[in-house]
Amino acid sequence: MKKKKVKNSKLAAVMAKWKERCRKVTSEFRTSYLHVFKPQGFKGADPKYSLVALVKKEGDGIKQYHRMMKAAKIVAFGEDESDWPDEIESPVQNGDSKKNRVKEGYKGHWAIKFSTSQDQKPGVYFMKKDADGNVIPITDPSDFLSGDYARAQVFCRVWEFPEGSGNYGLQFILDHVQKTKDGKHFGGKQSATEVFNPITSDVEDDDDEDESDDSEGDESDESEDDEGEGVSFK
Repeated sequence: MKKKKVKNSKLAAVMAKWKERCRKVTSEFRTSYLHVFKPQGFKGADPKYSLVALVKKEGDGIKQYHRMMKAAKIVAFGEDESDWPDEIESPVQNGDSKKNRVKEGYKGHWAIKFSTSQDQKPGVYFMKKDADGNVIPITDPSDFLSGDYARAQVFCRVWEFPEGSGNYGLQFILDHVQKTKDGKHFGGKQSATEVFNPITSDVEDDDDEDESDDSEGDESDESEDDEGEGVSFK
């Protein structure tokens, strides 16, 4: 009996280690379909906070996502890959596919959706810190737009939908996102900083100038569920 308890204890420790590997702060990516200030619902599904991370195919940026996905599979099905389902839907899409290559910024990238339910609002932050050393939250949506660059804390998990169906997939839960720098905004929209800084004493009115406010289209929803515990950026 004692040996069995020791074996179970070791197995639990191993699984806990793999579960830790399911949550990481990502390297920098470009943002698309950014809905982190207000949850959006698509095709009648429950509203969710979400974004699409565009990861360059050049370099090793995609490898950390594959490591998180492997860890999530081990947590769900065990370390023996022969026990894994034959098919597990991947959250990683090819930006050069016929479906995605027409989307702005997708060519030459992997596209990965991060999301969380409407009652689990993600933290949204600047890189800069306040006097106490805490990262400063972004409260104005115009300061963080699709096309900007960011990093995020995400948690990878396996889902099954409907429950008991044997249809499995992987999902990245969005805990927090931190803007790292400005990018060329999709749709041509300017940020508040670009519009209003620097402020000069000479303000010219041009009644003949037209302004446009283009926005991106909606993205299809994916099966999603439980959220992971959040950890603040440092």
